[in-house]
Order: sequence, then C-alpha cells, then structure tokens
Amino acid sequence: MRFDLPVSAPSESELIKNLKESIKKSYGSGAAPLFQIAARLHDSWYGLTLSMPQVVLVNPLIPPNTGNIARTCAATGTGLHLVGPLGFELSDRYLKRAGLDYWPYVDLQLHDQWEDFVTYQSQKGGRRLGFSTSGELNYIEFKFLENDWLLFGSETEGLSKAMLATCHQTLYIPMAQPGVRSLNLSVSTAIGLFEALRQLGQLPARQP
Repeated sequence: MRFDLPVSAPSESELIKNLKESIKKSYGSGAAPLFQIAARLHDSWYGLTLSMPQVVLVNPLIPPNTGNIARTCAATGTGLHLVGPLGFELSDRYLKRAGLDYWPYVDLQLHDQWEDFVTYQSQKGGRRLGFSTSGELNYIEFKFLENDWLLFGSETEGLSKAMLATCHQTLYIPMAQPGVRSLNLSVSTAIGLFEALRQLGQLPARQP
C-alpha cells in the first residue's frame, strides 16, 4: 500500500486521519492491526515524543521468552525493540508459537547492534532504564515517566557493565531467596512494564 505525503505538512490530526482512512479503504475490517503503521509514520513525520514506555531486549537468546514478551507488548500496546545480535531467527517456530497469533499487533522494531539502538533512542529522547540483579534502586520505589525505555539483557549475561553505565538509572526486582540468581526474562519484563504502566495510569480498567 502506498501513502502519498504532501510537500507541506498538514496538521497532525489531518495526517493521522488520512492515513487511517487509507488503511480502512484498502483493508476493511482487517485494518485494526495496521493502525500502528499510521501512528509510526505520523511520529516519523512530526518527530513526536513517546507517550508510553518502550520495552527493549538486548541480545535475547531464547525464542519462547521473546515470543511471550511480544505477546505482553501486544496486550498492552507497548513498543518492542530487539537489539542484535539475536540468538535466533525471527522465523523461528518457537518464537511464533509463544507469540501465538498476536504478532500483527506488536509494534516491533529491530536494531542490528547496541550502537544503532543508542543512536535511535537518543534521537527519540527519554531515559534508558537498565534492569539488572545489580541494579541500584528497587523498581517499586522508582518513579517512571512516559518516555522511559525499559532495557533487559540476555538470559545468560544480562546487560553488560558498559551498557548499564550508559543508563540513566539501573533497577532491580527484589527476590526473597538468595539462591535464586534471577527471574525468567519474560517474567522480569512483565513485572517492570506493568509497574511502569500502573504508575502512569496507562493500564486499561478492564478487558474490553
């Protein structure tokens, strides 16, 4: 499908309205998952600031974990960023199985390497928040903002010291048993994301 953007920018409301109408005309009742395309083009055109936290997985290794996180992001309308190198192909059947049929609802962006992501994130603005067992603050005691980026490292290594050093703040999720080294990546991501959304009042009141 082709979108013809005018030489002079229309108002924000006009652009998003026109894009949605084009999508509806082309896809009819199946247009809902594609509205994210309109929103993404809208943000690219105007350089708008983020209106909700983003989830970032750096070097994820296990397909089902990423699939489960993608499902969580789809359910909450949260953007998901995968930073390479990845430990799997996006065509992996276990990745698809974990995400079920919700992948069309995921606002997914890929970054080939850490440096590419940092450049992208710096242009968008907001704080990089690194979740780690060595984090400085309990995530419950931290005040989240709408344009925060929630960073999670690989299942085996977590975020490197160099990556954590670039974060505006590092956070940890408390655990009662010292013998348990860490939580599952998909569990940690869900815990951090839902707390951020709760604080910001961005959780829906109930299932529609």
